[in-house]
Amino acid sequence: ISEPRSAPLHITPILAMLAAIALETLIFPMLNRSEHEHHPNAMFDSDDWAERLLASRATKIIFALFFFNWVYSAFMATYHLQENLIVQSDELKGFEWVKANTPSDSSFLLITDEQPMTDPVSEWFPAITQRNSIATLQGQEWTDGKNFEALMAAVLDVQSCAQQTIDCLQAWQAQTGVTFDYVFIRKPTTNEFQEFPGSLPLEYSLADAYRQIYQTDTISIWQRNSP
Repeated sequence: ISEPRSAPLHITPILAMLAAIALETLIFPMLNRSEHEHHPNAMFDSDDWAERLLASRATKIIFALFFFNWVYSAFMATYHLQENLIVQSDELKGFEWVKANTPSDSSFLLITDEQPMTDPVSEWFPAITQRNSIATLQGQEWTDGKNFEALMAAVLDVQSCAQQTIDCLQAWQAQTGVTFDYVFIRKPTTNEFQEFPGSLPLEYSLADAYRQIYQTDTISIWQRNSP
C-alpha cells in the first residue's frame, strides 16, 4: 500500500496498462509464433482475438499465473486496508469517549508509532472527536504559512518517542514549542512488539507527569497533571 498522495500510487494503473499492451503485442504473439511453428493449430488463425491471444499452451499457463497473482494481490491489498488503514472499533470507542469526556478546546498528542500519512487513527481523530490533534498531518499540506516538510519531520520525531521515555516527549516539546493537554496512545498488538506486548515503553514513564484517565487493550489516554 502506497502513501495516498504519492506518485507511485497514481502511476500504478498506467504501468499496468503498459504491461498489458506489452503482453498482448509482444510477449504472447512471440510465444504463439514459436509454438505454431512446431504444433500448427486452428486457434492461431481464429477470428476471435482471445483465442488467437491464448492459442499456445505457454500463453495459457502464463495467463493463468498472472490471473492468480492478480486475484491474490487484490485480496492482500484489501486485507491490508482492513487491518491497517481503517479505524478499528476499539479506537472508535476511544474517540467517542474523548468527545464526551474532555473539554472542546483540548489539545491531544497522538502516539501511534505509525507512518503519519498512512495512520488512520491520527487522520480520523480530529474529525470524529472534534478535538485538536497537534501531530496529525492530513490536511496540513493545504494550510497557509506552514512548512509541511518540517511539520512531517516533527511528527516522525514524536512518533519515535513511542519506543522511548517521557524525556523524549519533553525534549520534542521544548524543540517545537507546542503544548498539549492529553496524550492518546494507540498500543500495539502482541505480535508487533514482542518485547513489550500490548504496551509501549513510553507508557511506563508517563505516570510522573500524567494520570491515566482511559484504558483498554489498545488505547491508553493520559491527562497532564495540573502544575
